[in-house]
Amino acid sequence: MVKISIIRLKVENFLLLPLGASKMSKSKKRSYLDEYMKYGFTYMLKKTICYPQCVICYKVLENDSMKPSKLAIHLNKCHPDLRTKDSDFFKRKFESLKRCKLDKTGIIHQTQQNIVKASYKVSYIIAQKKNAHTLAEEVILSFKRRITDISSNIKENVINEIKESPYFSIHLDESTDVSSIAQLIVFCRYIHNNKFKE
Repeated sequence: MVKISIIRLKVENFLLLPLGASKMSKSKKRSYLDEYMKYGFTYMLKKTICYPQCVICYKVLENDSMKPSKLAIHLNKCHPDLRTKDSDFFKRKFESLKRCKLDKTGIIHQTQQNIVKASYKVSYIIAQKKNAHTLAEEVILSFKRRITDISSNIKENVINEIKESPYFSIHLDESTDVSSIAQLIVFCRYIHNNKFKE
């Protein structure tokens, strides 16, 4: 009888704690807080788990590093010259990182998602007509015409509103792009319907 109770006890222990399992429960997954930006960190989403990502060196840390103390250690160790920067500095760095991010939180993903939807819709229209070459040209040319018409309409409306405005200001800035072509931007602020418009 004693042997049977010992075996039963071992079986119960085996059922409660499988081989290789520890007595401690799984560590909880940490979530991102906005206050982590003051340490220069945003997050990257992978399979519904947030991982801290440095906005300076773009390094992605493990989820258990999503603690202020560990984020501060990274900032002090890897970027000691940026310790005294405020969160606005890191927010500006985050905006440039957001353009590069490839996960669902990045601008690239959101923009590409819309582009892919539009291309599927156009492809579907072309496939329905069963005359790909001429229809594709017609669709592209009609889009070009629409864009040209919309832009000229907007331009005319803005010019008319500026002419009707009692006061306006113009700011001009010229810059050279990567291909050494001069680019001019004109920024106008005026009053329309007793409100400022830009």
